[in-house]
Amino acid sequence: MNPGFYSVDSIAVLNRVASGNLISEWTYLWDVFVYVTTLGGVFPQLATLAGGLILVSSFTFFCLSFFDRKVACLTSVFVSNLPIVFGLGLTLWHDVTMTSGLLLFAALIKNTHEKKRVNKVIYLLSFLLVNTRLNGFWTLLFCIVTIAMLKRIRVNHFIGLTAFLILVTAPLSYLNTIHASNENAQVAGLTHWMKYDISCYLSVDAQARTEVSRSLHEKGMFLIEVTDGRACNWFMNPEELASWSLVPTESIVNIWLRLFRSDVASVFEIHASRSEYLVFNPFRVPAKPPFLHTNIEYENPWVQEWNPDVYQFARIFPRAWNFIGSITAYAGFWWFVILISLLRNSKYFSIFVMSTILNASVFVTAIIPDARYVAFTLITGITLMTAAFFKFVLSRSS
Repeated sequence: MNPGFYSVDSIAVLNRVASGNLISEWTYLWDVFVYVTTLGGVFPQLATLAGGLILVSSFTFFCLSFFDRKVACLTSVFVSNLPIVFGLGLTLWHDVTMTSGLLLFAALIKNTHEKKRVNKVIYLLSFLLVNTRLNGFWTLLFCIVTIAMLKRIRVNHFIGLTAFLILVTAPLSYLNTIHASNENAQVAGLTHWMKYDISCYLSVDAQARTEVSRSLHEKGMFLIEVTDGRACNWFMNPEELASWSLVPTESIVNIWLRLFRSDVASVFEIHASRSEYLVFNPFRVPAKPPFLHTNIEYENPWVQEWNPDVYQFARIFPRAWNFIGSITAYAGFWWFVILISLLRNSKYFSIFVMSTILNASVFVTAIIPDARYVAFTLITGITLMTAAFFKFVLSRSS
């Protein structure tokens, strides 16, 4: 194959690279990364290869930082061949590079705390990788602040890392601004989840529907239909809420806040039902867990299958993972595994902080539940359990 699983987003960035029209639809840095790794769009397959190698290399560094060498080697090889690493690494998404950056950062925080020194080169690489997603900067910033507040890092290290992160992010944010897209899906997502909550709530509450309709009517938007019961589903076609494009952002926020204040429990339940895989509940597993992509979509004539047999074989891994997704993609469960590991050994502190912040941010703002968004939590949770197993086996055998 030419290699990897491509979605519409993947084809979109390859088309931009081929035409030389780099924009900030998924951050300008991501477009630049694909442009550089494909040698200006000449070899599209190299982008997936580069992303996969970066993910596996970052994961190996992560394992070597947290476990002794023998356990690290066994764990790295085993988990790297699981679908969450192998399957994710075969996709062309900026979630791969961001997850790689998060893995590096968690390992670096642990090393910095224990060795009392900062590896600026790897920190720089980590900061660059996480900035391939718009939420990457805020994820790391909140992590650094939280870790500093809990006194797991020196004050001078905290100041230095924060300044370093801002110094790296500032020019990239500027590039995002001057190369902005008119259809920036990442920015639209800041209120898109509110549209889902409102549409679902109004579909079951006639009185609230009347009040919201009256409010929109007063603003000259009485023809807008913002009620859609399909919005209660965890995964739906965003086009079904197309009418929301005529509602100003401030009105969307005000409507959501009004509903939330009047009925906190119902609005929270509606929102949580679409992201139940993020919250650990031992009495209930997600009915519709997120999944890993296994398709190659042909919207670009120069992205072709090269070896169909290899492609069909590679699809087995993520499809097997998706088949038992109620467990493998259950981010809330793997967060709980990380918590238990932390209670047994404090060296996993940075992993716990980062997975908590990542899960919480995805729970609030994600447009749809997706395994890519919390790949860090899934990978690290599975890794800690695997490492504990290998450590137990080695101790018994010796």
